[in-house]
Amino acid sequence: MACCELFYIYAPEPPWSESEILEIFNQLVRQLGNLNSCEPSSKIFESYFRILEQLSEVKIGVVLVDLIRTERGTASSSKRGGKRGSLGGEDNPALDTLCDLIRTLLNCVNLDQPPEVAAHAELAVAACIEEFEGNIPIQVLEELLTCVGQGYVFILCFLFMLVHITCVY
Repeated sequence: MACCELFYIYAPEPPWSESEILEIFNQLVRQLGNLNSCEPSSKIFESYFRILEQLSEVKIGVVLVDLIRTERGTASSSKRGGKRGSLGGEDNPALDTLCDLIRTLLNCVNLDQPPEVAAHAELAVAACIEEFEGNIPIQVLEELLTCVGQGYVFILCFLFMLVHITCVY
């Protein structure tokens, strides 16, 4: 939780190295994964929900998008071409972490959770997608479409938003 507050204080440049940022996000993903199995009336649910709330309000996920763009810039300066939205097969731990985060956020939403969980998950994912400015990596799209394939109805609002963002840019 303290790291979430520090992201807010130091925005837009977090005070950590890339590897430290990725480890912080990996821990956030692990913590958010517990949200799905908690009773909304439990105290621990409040702690996990507060992390989700910070993630969506402060738009912390955008830090991962910035790391991905940094990697893309380095990769594209050494190798031109490739598919729109792809990284040309390059290893990108920030992209992997963002995909884990999106998957966890989408999976933590269920009918037993308060509607605020879905609202904050949507805002957190939307902030990341919007930050890509229409050039969304294939891996991120696959995470969204996988949820559709699993029958999550709420994901339709994400797809509508995604189509709107992609068409605008």
